[in-house]
Amino acid sequence: MREPGAPRAPSPPKNPATPDAATRAERNTVDFGVNLPIFGDDPVPVIETAVIAEELGYSNVWMGDHIVQPIVQESVYPYSRQDQRGIGEMPSYMDVFVGMTAVAMKTSRIRVGTSVLIVPYRNPVHTARLLATVDTFSGGRLDVGCGVGWSAEEFAALGVPFANRGGRTNEYLDIYRKLWTEEPVSHSGKFYQFEQVSFKPKPVQAGGPPIWIGGNSDAAMKRAVTHGTGWQPINLSLEQMTAAKARLNELCVEHGRAPESLRIILNRGVLLHEEERPRRPADPERPYAAFVGGPEAMIEEAKQYADLGVEQIHCHFVARDQAGKHAVMARLMDTVAPHVR
Repeated sequence: MREPGAPRAPSPPKNPATPDAATRAERNTVDFGVNLPIFGDDPVPVIETAVIAEELGYSNVWMGDHIVQPIVQESVYPYSRQDQRGIGEMPSYMDVFVGMTAVAMKTSRIRVGTSVLIVPYRNPVHTARLLATVDTFSGGRLDVGCGVGWSAEEFAALGVPFANRGGRTNEYLDIYRKLWTEEPVSHSGKFYQFEQVSFKPKPVQAGGPPIWIGGNSDAAMKRAVTHGTGWQPINLSLEQMTAAKARLNELCVEHGRAPESLRIILNRGVLLHEEERPRRPADPERPYAAFVGGPEAMIEEAKQYADLGVEQIHCHFVARDQAGKHAVMARLMDTVAPHVR
């Protein structure tokens, strides 16, 4: 097996503006992305993991977004145990915009992205400027995963209303696109207004970076259809993804969008063993479970996701430490990726 960090011929960059989900499903192929450890207080693992991901041939690296971690949190995290409050003890996150820019300056091919940026937390005009700047510094390699947020306590700490966060998100996404594509720009909406401003420089990517709407809810799927380049669900099983795909198709027809134009990236916890192991039975208390198994099982699963239109599996690797994570990253590229890309 290739040592983590050993050189690999880089893949040519892809044009992210070309919707190729239908082509990928036809060919039964899927790419892979890596979640970066933006939490904590050490930037070295973030840069190191991104550089290794690029060397290994991953298509994307992704970073999460939180600003503060409330000590007392009663909000329910929607992707863990059904009765779990918050997401357990979590270190503070470093700033996602600074992190993406740092990674962009240390890499040359791999795409960088948020997964997900909590859209209502920040002023939309300032956020549009930050994202456009990251796109410029990266040479047009930015992807913007977007979510509405779930922690009422974090919203309160930031002085942002928790209510109507879905509507606020939709309007802010509209503002991003206006600022990225129009000149001069005006906006008059329910939550934000401005008149006749110039917004330059525009992003490198024509029309702005791709916007991926995160979340498993029906509201998130509708937002992906109406406001997104694509959808980014979390840990959906094949059965759940099949049902979701049918619902996405309904929403596309309802809103006058071609279903094949909606791209899908799946966030997936991954515990990839060297050898095959029996799959764990479904746990009704954990409706969104990670993948646990060997390479053959992951190859089979990835092909089935590709059949459903998934173009990338964004891997949240489960490992004891950074060295273990890098070893699993290399294992996936050596044993799984050649069979599904």
